[in-house]
Amino acid sequence: MVRELDRRQVRWVMSGSTVAAIYGAALVPNDLDVVPAPDEEDLQRLAGLLDALDAVPAPCRRR
Repeated sequence: MVRELDRRQVRWVMSGSTVAAIYGAALVPNDLDVVPAPDEEDLQRLAGLLDALDAVPAPCRRR
C-alpha cells in the first residue's frame, strides 16, 4: 500500500498503533493507518488507487 501511495504521488502521514509502536509502546499493530493530505488533488489520487484496488469500506463495529 505504501508503495502504491508513493507511486501515485499521494501525500500522507502514518497514524495509529503503528506510530505508537515505533515510539516504543508495548503493542503489536495489525494494521496500517494512513491519513491523506486533505487537498482535492491528493484525495482524487487516493480515490483512484482505492478504485483500482476494488477497495470497499470496512464495517464500523460498536463496542
